[in-house]
Amino acid sequence: MGDSFLGYQVALTLHSGIRLHGTVAAIDPVTQQMTLHQVLLFFPGQPALHTPVYGVVGKDIADLNILAGAPPPAAAPAETMAPVAPAPAPAPPMPVPVPATASQSTPPHIPSTTITQAENTQNGHLSPPIDHQHLAAASPRRKKSPKVKPSKSTSATTDRRRTRQRQYIETNDWASEDVKGYISQEFDFQANLDMFDKAKVFAEIREADQTNAETLLVSINRLPKKINLLPSENVLERRVSQSNPDTVGDESDDASVTPPSAPPAPRRASVPYASLITVNDKAACPTVSPLQMAHAEHECVSVFGFPEDQLVENGGRGLCQLVLQLIAQQQVQRTKAHPVHVVILVSHVMNGAYGLCTARHMLNHGHKVSVCMASGDMAATEPVQRQKSLLATMGCYVYHGMEGLQKLGKADLIVDAMLGAETKLSDLQEERSTYLSLGDMIQWANDDGAPILSVDFPSGMDAGTGRPQHPTSVIRPMWTACLAAPKTGCIAPHVTGDLYLIDLGFPRQCWKRAGLKKPDLPWGTHFVMALAYV
Repeated sequence: MGDSFLGYQVALTLHSGIRLHGTVAAIDPVTQQMTLHQVLLFFPGQPALHTPVYGVVGKDIADLNILAGAPPPAAAPAETMAPVAPAPAPAPPMPVPVPATASQSTPPHIPSTTITQAENTQNGHLSPPIDHQHLAAASPRRKKSPKVKPSKSTSATTDRRRTRQRQYIETNDWASEDVKGYISQEFDFQANLDMFDKAKVFAEIREADQTNAETLLVSINRLPKKINLLPSENVLERRVSQSNPDTVGDESDDASVTPPSAPPAPRRASVPYASLITVNDKAACPTVSPLQMAHAEHECVSVFGFPEDQLVENGGRGLCQLVLQLIAQQQVQRTKAHPVHVVILVSHVMNGAYGLCTARHMLNHGHKVSVCMASGDMAATEPVQRQKSLLATMGCYVYHGMEGLQKLGKADLIVDAMLGAETKLSDLQEERSTYLSLGDMIQWANDDGAPILSVDFPSGMDAGTGRPQHPTSVIRPMWTACLAAPKTGCIAPHVTGDLYLIDLGFPRQCWKRAGLKKPDLPWGTHFVMALAYV
């Protein structure tokens, strides 16, 4: 029936508000698409546009009117409609739709009509069949229906969902069964558990298993006892090959295989850490490694914002107090003619700043103090330079190297503030002149015979292990003043002598962030405390 409209000029109104004027060229009953020729497009607020061909789907049409004009030629048979007809005469510009009548717009065998969306659509699609009785009774053009935004039909979606649910229930009969009978039956966990004798079953498995314990996977993969390594130890110890020296350079497979009888290299035994307590109240005092000490100092200076000079000042005042106590304990007679002579040995590293600050406080208390700094080209740290400048303003001369020590004479007490816990003697080998000067000063201190107080840790000793770093250049002190916390190298009195602890003012959070399990050290009411080995 749709072929009866071929060749007519129609006016279409789409849901989007676009109006079309053109000649019907073809109507596809399968896809519900109408093809128009010589089409004028009327967009709202824009001039008309002309296009030779335009296709419209039936569900997009909101209104359809047949325009008045010359009737099309008589309908040809279906066979003659296949070839493309010549293009009709160009349509007049901007045609105005007028009400169509039966005598004006339709030939005698096809009545005129006005087809609305309600008459030509079904579920949003254009219906190909056309009822001629409705076409004959068609009224003039109706008013344009309001714009309605197309939306998906929910009824079709709901029907499909219900159909799938019915098919699922039909294929799964168990889903439709009544479960009330199962609810009344409670599962007895204990009864089912008693049916399984775990001890008996595993005993039978062990009896039936004839595998040797040495070949079991669990035995092979059993991890050795965990041993905490020191900062100076490697995870993989170096093993010396015991192969035949004659095979060196041989690239054969036999030469590269390690003999199975070669025993592994023995691992160095870990250093036993000593326990420390305070002398006054017998409270336990924790020890820290040099790495933890550096971490705590970094937190104190960089995170909490404590100036380094404040820490040095706290340490120097505590060291001066300790030196005065030791002088009183040694019962060194002090006279105007022969005052107590304290020699302080310092270097260019941070530990030297504590020694220079101690010398300044000792001068304020009226003692004879001589300061000797290691010679060499090594640059001094900023705290050392500032303390040295302050000491110079007080009129104290700083000697350098062995030439300066030879001018000092006999010492009543020696303060070793050369290296401490942060710096190792072996780390200064590249600074050859400073390294040799420190070795000479250590040797001089040991040969002088005066009692020695080491600041933080004896020079030449490893603060982490308590072992000497050099066979001869090692300080053997009578006392050791630990700054902020005792180090893990405090293993025995023959390494450090008597121990004292000096408070530098580190916040407790610094020790906690450094990994100390007991972040509060047992200070009590003192800033200088005596410690004892347990």
